[in-house]
Amino acid sequence: MTHLADLSLRDVSSGFRTRRFSASELLEQCLQRISSTRNRRSAFLQVLDESARKAAQQTDIRIKNESLLGPLDGVPIAIKDNIRIKGYPTTVGFQFWRDSVTEENAQVITLLQTAGAVLVGKTNLDEAALGATTDNAFFGCTYNPYGENMTPGGSSGGSSAAVAGRLCIGALGTDTMGSIRIPASYCGVVGLKPTYGRISTRGIVPLSRHFDHVGPFGRTVEDVQIMLSILEGFDPRHPDSRRNPNTSVEPFNVKGLRLGTIENFHQTEWHPKVSASFKDSLKRMKDLGCLIEPLEIPDYEPASTRISCLKFVEAEAASTFSNELLSTSNQIPDKILKLLNYGARLNSKQRNQVKSHLLDLSNRANILFDQVDALIAPTTPQAAFPFEAEVPINQSDLTVLANIANWPAISVPIGFDQNGMPLGIQFMAPAWQDTTVIELAHSFELSRGPFPGPDHINSI
Repeated sequence: MTHLADLSLRDVSSGFRTRRFSASELLEQCLQRISSTRNRRSAFLQVLDESARKAAQQTDIRIKNESLLGPLDGVPIAIKDNIRIKGYPTTVGFQFWRDSVTEENAQVITLLQTAGAVLVGKTNLDEAALGATTDNAFFGCTYNPYGENMTPGGSSGGSSAAVAGRLCIGALGTDTMGSIRIPASYCGVVGLKPTYGRISTRGIVPLSRHFDHVGPFGRTVEDVQIMLSILEGFDPRHPDSRRNPNTSVEPFNVKGLRLGTIENFHQTEWHPKVSASFKDSLKRMKDLGCLIEPLEIPDYEPASTRISCLKFVEAEAASTFSNELLSTSNQIPDKILKLLNYGARLNSKQRNQVKSHLLDLSNRANILFDQVDALIAPTTPQAAFPFEAEVPINQSDLTVLANIANWPAISVPIGFDQNGMPLGIQFMAPAWQDTTVIELAHSFELSRGPFPGPDHINSI
């Protein structure tokens, strides 16, 4: 018999409508699986058992009355712990905030609760959401469900591992330089970074206001598409929220779409298996009728761009956590303290120079869409690696450009490396063309077939 937590979001919603199972039954299976994992706190910092059960019971009443609120009603969703839920701590990965109480929901939480979603818990992350491994000095590391001692990536590793490990149906993460797409790739799930401003970030502890995004994780492209439809929308209470100028949501045929490959990305060293899988993916897209065109961005170097963006992010993060740098610096891990202190030392002139450089790059990159409809690239240059290994410096080389240029980008699994660790491919498109990347990823997913889940659920 299929474990209910193994179902897709669509199948869960269908199961509720046909009364094959209840929201409470699904939730209990998720909670049982969470509690039976080797370390309950590896993916979750806090499991919201009591409130989740109450929410599931309310869904069961609506199931009985045939009055479900929509496709997310009763669906267990995990929340990265830099996203505020009223009445619960928001640690952002820091121990000194573990007893804090949030007084107001983030906008995305309000939308989820209004849609009837069941918030199952808060997930682990790198401190300040500034990291690459989800190896938290206070709360421990989150294990990749596909590998015993392998990182899920960062900083949204808890959310991606929870979805990959079938502990919940969907999850929310944040992405500043790739922190949704990188864990999605490493964990074999789908992760979407929407257009900047499409989903409100109000109520999310900022890392970098200029580059922060919030977005969904799911096991299928359709899962994240459903979550996006609930989460998107203009928020008049947040200055960075934007009205969507593109109202087209009709599915389309990807045949004839022009897909560009960014040749500058080859300046970054790719693992041979990544290169081989990407080549296979290009063939798959050609077979679907897409036209592939190699393109180059003048004077663009992925490594130097990553460094420049990180400088700017560190400077903005230092402003966010300035009080903590003064009052609790002895409780901030050295690796994070070093980054924040570096950012604090950048003066306004240096920050403006970096910002101007990144804006110029954004303008040059967006010219690519004069020639193609969308872009395709590996999500990461490598698969997940052991916690004791050195973090690859090029980990975000292929993801950060979408943050800088304000492109919607989605990572979808493509296969495995020689160690059985997942690999991902990402589709990117101009701002507000989120439907384009979703349709490309969905077509790829249908052509690829079901992606195998982890063999050892309890290894998380």
